Amino acid sequence: MLRFDWDQLDSIVKSDGMTSIRSVNDRVKYRPAAGREEEALRAYEALAQSPDAAVRAGALVRLARVYRRVGRWNEALAVYERLAACTGVSINGMPADLLARRARCEILRKSGQRAGFDKEASVLRRDWLAGRWLLDRPSFLLVTDQYPPFSLD
Repeated sequence: MLRFDWDQLDSIVKSDGMTSIRSVNDRVKYRPAAGREEEALRAYEALAQSPDAAVRAGALVRLARVYRRVGRWNEALAVYERLAACTGVSINGMPADLLARRARCEILRKSGQRAGFDKEASVLRRDWLAGRWLLDRPSFLLVTDQYPPFSLD
């Protein structure tokens, strides 16, 4: 499994003449009203083009989070779809494709898109029960605790 590396991101961002990715992330994460979301979106989108799968996956996670934070649900869904194609990459011990598919279900459920949710949750549930992802015990418990019913109710 590839792992996300902040130092590698910093070197890529600095080579592109941008500010530190950590400071972009901190400004968006801790001060969302600061009006820095567009700066973060540009930085993360640039990083999402990286040939390095771990860098690309890490950037996509953060890009989708910014879109979610500002209520741009369709863009967040599209970014999570891109992330779901990143197999063999881990974000904080969680397979990136599983993280993306869980996030898509959450957005669809919260936004009341029942048909989309039902389809996405059904496929996720099928893959989950088929053992598609090999997880350590803490990750397994996290997923099963957060999404036991795979339903809107």
